[in-house]
Amino acid sequence: MITNALSVDVEEYYHAAIFRRGANGKGPFESRVETSVDRLLALMSEHRARATFFVLGEVAARHPAMVRTIAAEGHEIGCHSDRHENVNLQSPGEFRADTRRAKARIEDALGNAVIGYRAPNFSIGRDQRWAYEVLLEEGFRYDSSTHPILHDRYGQPGAPRFPYEIHRSGADSLGCWA
Repeated sequence: MITNALSVDVEEYYHAAIFRRGANGKGPFESRVETSVDRLLALMSEHRARATFFVLGEVAARHPAMVRTIAAEGHEIGCHSDRHENVNLQSPGEFRADTRRAKARIEDALGNAVIGYRAPNFSIGRDQRWAYEVLLEEGFRYDSSTHPILHDRYGQPGAPRFPYEIHRSGADSLGCWA
């Protein structure tokens, strides 16, 4: 039997790095996330599909009812950072603060613990392995930021193709596969 995993990043169009660069700080911009999520939820309901929705903390704070609706329809809620800042551009302290704020905002909206994390733009690379320790300490059990591909912006070709959990793999090292 083949199992497919589906995940969705719940963010506004203006959170994308390419949009930010093009907008040059202009704004404010109209929110479109609720309409997009409503359309996706209807499509998923029609096809009896379930997914993990990785939500930005900022979006959860602005649209808590939407987060509760996603969960009420049987989907998992994960964390996608607070404001969609790349992990590779943050210090460990900045990453911890962002992650803690995002997790709190999402859990406040949801009313349940969040255990999954996905970095904006899949920005946890080999040089950001310290982020796994932060995620563990902040209560996350798995990370969905690594892809076993070679890409110009992200990917780790040697990473496993199957789901894995964050775990300690030795006295000084941290692994991310089961």
